[in-house]
Parts: sequence; structure tokens; C-alpha cells
Amino acid sequence: LHDALPILVAEKIRALRPDTHLAVITANVQDTLRQRIVDAGIYFIAKPVTEAKLAAFFDHPTAGS
Repeated sequence: LHDALPILVAEKIRALRPDTHLAVITANVQDTLRQRIVDAGIYFIAKPVTEAKLAAFFDHPTAGS
């Protein structure tokens, strides 16, 4: 459950504020979890976080301006 909690929170935020730009940063890279995050319209960042991964998020079309 602890791995799912950030996704549940992000999904609730997405439901309440669909224009909010979200990313989930996790060391859990299981395909099912990654797909759930992406399907919810949330950007997925696998740990370890790097400058390049953060830059990709901010350069992503759904990221905030």
C-alpha cells in the first residue's frame, strides 16, 4: 500500500484539479504501476532523480509553464 499512496493522492489531485501538472517520483519501476501513473495523466520519474529527468518533466507538453 505504501507504494500506491502517492499515486492515490496524485489521482485525487488530478480529479479535483485536472489542469495541475503532476509527477510521481518513485523507485518502483514495475510496468503496472508505471502504466497506472501514465494512464492517470501523471508524469512518471524513476529514481534516482537526475537533472535530465527533471528537465524532461518541465519540457513535457503537460508540464506547467
